[in-house]
Amino acid sequence: MDLIEKIVVPAAVALISWLIKDFIFGLYTRRNEALRREWEYRLKEIWSPLFYWSGIVLLDDVKKGWEKHGLIELEKILAKSAHLIPRPHYYVFMTVVELMTAQKTTKKPMLQDITKAREYVYSQIELLNYLLYRSSGMDDVSIKTNVLHPYSYLLRMLSLGIIHLSIWIMIAAVIMGTYFFYMEGYYWLLVVIALVPAVVVIVDIRKRREIRLEFEKRLKS
Repeated sequence: MDLIEKIVVPAAVALISWLIKDFIFGLYTRRNEALRREWEYRLKEIWSPLFYWSGIVLLDDVKKGWEKHGLIELEKILAKSAHLIPRPHYYVFMTVVELMTAQKTTKKPMLQDITKAREYVYSQIELLNYLLYRSSGMDDVSIKTNVLHPYSYLLRMLSLGIIHLSIWIMIAAVIMGTYFFYMEGYYWLLVVIALVPAVVVIVDIRKRREIRLEFEKRLKS
């Protein structure tokens, strides 16, 4: 029995804690990778082309119709980005398309409205560019020539290792504490520990309910 309590139980707790830690970080990593892919898609396929082609079609040109340079490209972008562009700005871009194709528009777009819509698009470009590249220093070439760069990279890896180790120790402490409280008969403490994941589950259920209600509301409208 002493052998089990001194060796087997701690070893099992350490192994289980490590597996839980890997599972949590695996979910976190996959979520970040999916989010990063979505951000890159929006930056390279939506916002950057939209900013460029919305400016190209405004160049002074007597030609009207779908043959106007850049109009087809602008139309394709607008067709797949209605869920991303705020409605007022989307309507501005649509009126630009109508104007350039000599359609009858209810309201000719004002230069101020077009400028405001394009400023919004460029703000999205700046935001995503910062999140994807500048915040991590990936696009700063001077970092590679810095003599301290290898050491800063090493410190970053060391920091990541400390985070993994800390999470592992905390999970192991919770599991070991739960085992100890159970063996010593501190059942009220087990109830307190169980309340933490219960609260997380309740919050998640409420969030999913809000999403479902919003979904039903949009279906009805």
